[in-house]
Amino acid sequence: MTRRKTNPKIKAILGPTNTGKTHQAINMMLSYDTGMIGVPLRLLARELYDKISSKIGAQWVALITGEEKYIPKFPKYYICTVEAMPTDIPVEFVAIDEIQLANDIERGHIFTKRIFEARGSIETIFLGSETIEMILRRIIPDIEVIKKTRFSKLTYENSKKISRLRKRTAIIAFSINRVYEIADFVRQQNGGAAVVLGALSPRTRNAQVELYQSGEADYLVATDAIGMGLNMDIDHIAFDSIKKFDGNKYRYLYPHEVGQIAGRAGRYMNNGTFCMTYPNPELDPNIVSSVENHKFATVDNIKWRNSNIKFNSLTSMLDSLNSKPDLPYLKSVKPGEDQQTLEYINENKLLKNRELEIDELRLLWELCQIPDYRQTGIDNHAKIVLKIFCDITESDGYVDEDWFDKEVKYCAKYNGDIDGLSNKISFIRTCNFIANKSGWIRDAKHWQKKTRAIEDKLSDKLHDRLMQRFIDKRTSILVNYTDLKNIKVDEKNKINVGNIALGTVEGLKFKHQSTAKLNKSAKSKLNNIIHTKINEQARSILMSGNTDFQLSNTNELLWKNMPIATISRSSNMLLPKIRLLADDYLDVNNRKKLHNKLMNWLSFHIKKVLPGLVKFNNAKLKSPLSAIQFSIIENLGVIQKSKLGIEFDQLTKEEKKELRSYGIFIGENFLYFKKIFEDNEFSLRLKLYNINVGNTYALGPIKNERIIENKPDTIFYQNLGYFYSGRQFIRPDLIENVLCSIREKMQREKSSKFILDNELIKKMELKKNITERLLRDLNFTKVKNTKKDKDQFWIKKKINEMPYSDFEHSEINPFSVLKKFNNASNH
Repeated sequence: MTRRKTNPKIKAILGPTNTGKTHQAINMMLSYDTGMIGVPLRLLARELYDKISSKIGAQWVALITGEEKYIPKFPKYYICTVEAMPTDIPVEFVAIDEIQLANDIERGHIFTKRIFEARGSIETIFLGSETIEMILRRIIPDIEVIKKTRFSKLTYENSKKISRLRKRTAIIAFSINRVYEIADFVRQQNGGAAVVLGALSPRTRNAQVELYQSGEADYLVATDAIGMGLNMDIDHIAFDSIKKFDGNKYRYLYPHEVGQIAGRAGRYMNNGTFCMTYPNPELDPNIVSSVENHKFATVDNIKWRNSNIKFNSLTSMLDSLNSKPDLPYLKSVKPGEDQQTLEYINENKLLKNRELEIDELRLLWELCQIPDYRQTGIDNHAKIVLKIFCDITESDGYVDEDWFDKEVKYCAKYNGDIDGLSNKISFIRTCNFIANKSGWIRDAKHWQKKTRAIEDKLSDKLHDRLMQRFIDKRTSILVNYTDLKNIKVDEKNKINVGNIALGTVEGLKFKHQSTAKLNKSAKSKLNNIIHTKINEQARSILMSGNTDFQLSNTNELLWKNMPIATISRSSNMLLPKIRLLADDYLDVNNRKKLHNKLMNWLSFHIKKVLPGLVKFNNAKLKSPLSAIQFSIIENLGVIQKSKLGIEFDQLTKEEKKELRSYGIFIGENFLYFKKIFEDNEFSLRLKLYNINVGNTYALGPIKNERIIENKPDTIFYQNLGYFYSGRQFIRPDLIENVLCSIREKMQREKSSKFILDNELIKKMELKKNITERLLRDLNFTKVKNTKKDKDQFWIKKKINEMPYSDFEHSEINPFSVLKKFNNASNH
């Protein structure tokens, strides 16, 4: 940028918002070999930098703001904030955006300075509102003014409740607390809102804008920070208030300020609307007319501050700053933070012991221009300024690195709430500004990189916190999603809409997060989804084949490994009761069909695995076989003869034959169905037993073994007919195999006694000590033939009946109870 030359072209492109002024200026700049544009916001500067870099290559584009500098080796174009525009770089083209801000009470003097001094060697463009035209013509009589009309129409609507505002609305408030309050309300009503505040870091503001632009949030809650150059797809602007604190007092917005904000609605060819939120009064018709027709009062003055400061002393500096302009349309600007800081240092005589040179006074003024991001008061800000000033002027010419490192490390803690993170960001922005000033700190590039990384990480964390607080993605997706019929359940039984998981269908139940935070509309849609998916699941179950079902070890019936019913005891051990595990969303008709389907499957499954037991259970037998039938069914197909409650040997051959016709094996000690000890049969018997006794806890890994050590859970084996011998349970078929081997040996030897030799032990498939203990429990005893004979024989004891096992059994039936009355019924 150069000082004024004699014949450069100077133009003003003026018009309301959404006229394409900035876009046109960028294209004009790129038509020159070199150029520079100054914009009012760092955020907008970054947006333009990204667009231009992606278009022509980052190697040709520099970004210069108060807090960041990206300057390639040979830049052609400079994108800057107005305050940070370098004055010592000659370029062919210069543009200043939002030039009407020359009338701003705080920043106006910077824009005024650019009007007077910023020139491209070939062309200079001022962009802004038509309100500034008169001033520009007074300053630059030969300026060419090009007027632009808005691409779309802007219309006022009657006030609306916040809950009734349509999507793609930006709600404007003028305090952080009110912005957060509205954003909370919008989250409850519509799923969430993005927030844009001047106090947010540019990175966080960018992320929030992208949240809105991408459609993840349909609403934006913002301060008037969105009124300056930010291009977003906003259809409607709703003012929560038109009164704000301007740094001195609370006042109503000027019509042109209302227009600047309302003008964000309707981009390019899309019309926009604006309104007040209920119960605020309607906007004054005159203001409405001004905004709709883009007619505002002409700016009759712009703000000025003397830039020719006399650096002789603190007093002379302040006198220079307080000098009055000599042109009638220039008005003194309100003292800014930099001037207030210098006045504080002078008034409190904080440098009274120093004789300051001109270079030191220049440095002090430059330090006073450090933005007070922290907003901790003028005294604290002045302390930072003086600390840096003393470090540079009294030590080795640089900021104390230990102090600076301590300041940076304080910020590098990424926990905290929204306010805590915002506070740390304000601190690191100060550090970042210092690191980006030439000659203030050693190894500036290292500190620039470090402070930028910390600010970026803090900004990302703050964005996450804002998302957590103000975005309820479930509510948003439920309220806005319309194609509910096409929502599918994935392979993990999850229902996803976009990238949001609504919940999981587990059998006939829908598991999801609490609905306490959902509004009525979202709850209603969620209920519709649940109802649809549960009944779709029910229809899938009704269409399933038998192999899709199984019984669990927790008394549940599973469909594709998902519990859909619980099973409990009934009067018929071989046909338990079923109760569906289903939400109330399951239709009555589907509920009945499913119950019948599952009962039929359970009956089929038990009959398939235990066919003999089911057939025997259904048989119509007469006494005494009916007593045996009862005992065998109660013991699920296995019983010791001694527990029948009747003398089995008194049965006739015909009665025994009838028992065998049902597949019952009649052994020496036990009655059981022939295939009852195979794995599938054993597993089902165990589950039926668990159901019958009402155990609801999961069965442990109980194996179908022939010999079981006496462990805590072996009660199952006892109740399933296993024989207790010593500290072990022995399966009845193994016992009958032992007895059969003994019987065959005695028959071959035509003897009533036998020797337990190795051949017999091998045939029994048991260890010798286990076999001997079992024989004793089976009422065998060991004797010698003669005193001289060393061989020991085993013989059967002469007793009338087999004694009960010492183990306490859980089964009780009427026959065994009667038998205990001194065996009265059996004499």
